[in-house]
Amino acid sequence: TLHPGPRTDWTHALQGRYPKWHCGNIQLEFGSCTGITGGGRWLQLGDWRIAGVDNSHFSISHRNGQTAQIYRSDGTVHPGPRTDYNVWGWQGEYHDTQVKFGDHFLQLGEFRLGQVDDTHFSISHSGGQTIMIFRSDGTLHGGPRTDYNLWWKALGEPIGVTFGDRFVQIGKFRLGDVDSTHFSVSHVGGQTIQIYRDDGTLHPGPRTDYTTFGRPLEECFVVAP
Repeated sequence: TLHPGPRTDWTHALQGRYPKWHCGNIQLEFGSCTGITGGGRWLQLGDWRIAGVDNSHFSISHRNGQTAQIYRSDGTVHPGPRTDYNVWGWQGEYHDTQVKFGDHFLQLGEFRLGQVDDTHFSISHSGGQTIMIFRSDGTLHGGPRTDYNLWWKALGEPIGVTFGDRFVQIGKFRLGDVDSTHFSVSHVGGQTIQIYRDDGTLHPGPRTDYTTFGRPLEECFVVAP
């Protein structure tokens, strides 16, 4: 039987499911992800790159040269506007290895980004420091701290990680290029937790604009440019 709309029920059943990014033979079955390329230490989402610049620094930077945020291995954050630790000068570097994954996280060099639980998303370093926690209520909780760290998990199949048009979804959280000018971290519940702007400034939540939720997921794979 058919039960047509307009209606607003039954969407929760889909939103509550964890997506799954499959590896292996997917490269033979599907095309590359829209607006996404990557290597062992960096991932490009539209006009933004997130990268483990070196063993101590993780950055979010725009193709125009601005670095909006640096996350450091000692658990501290260093906001823009600034132009250092920007990886848009990288051309062929680090294309020889793939982005690493595991259960609800991705790894870029010595840094991991991922969902700790349905409420918390974190950026953490292999040395044990958690640099930033993004919470589903739209608030930020910075380090240095050692809880909500993702490094106890093993590398393996990328469970709960998938991609779409210029975004990556990990569990119930999305990171992505909203409109070239804005990059955001948002939650499926509706909150945008952090906005990074191409002028190097930060605009934290709680807020509900500049989210990438609403775009469809894609069955695709990440390739180097």
